[in-house]
Amino acid sequence: VHLHTSAACAVSCLEAGFECLAQDSAMFFEGIAYHDWEGLSDDPAEAEHIGAAVKGTASVLLMRNHGFCTFGASIGEAWVRAYYFELSCKNLLAVLATRRP
Repeated sequence: VHLHTSAACAVSCLEAGFECLAQDSAMFFEGIAYHDWEGLSDDPAEAEHIGAAVKGTASVLLMRNHGFCTFGASIGEAWVRAYYFELSCKNLLAVLATRRP
């Protein structure tokens, strides 16, 4: 599933990227891969770079300054992960907005 939701796009712009802060985000602990934005997607070589970024156990690919993709054994599993990833990004942004450690 490839989405450009508001909270996840905002988190994709953060230098620190995604942080697991609340229980809803536990499923993403050590399961986030990152891909730096390469400009408009008109270069076929970018597919190889994205593939290399998600090798292993990543369930989410956070594309810097862009959006995210979720992966699962089924489309349903990927959609559930997308829902909880967006929720977790909203929670992260809410915590950051408090400006407290």
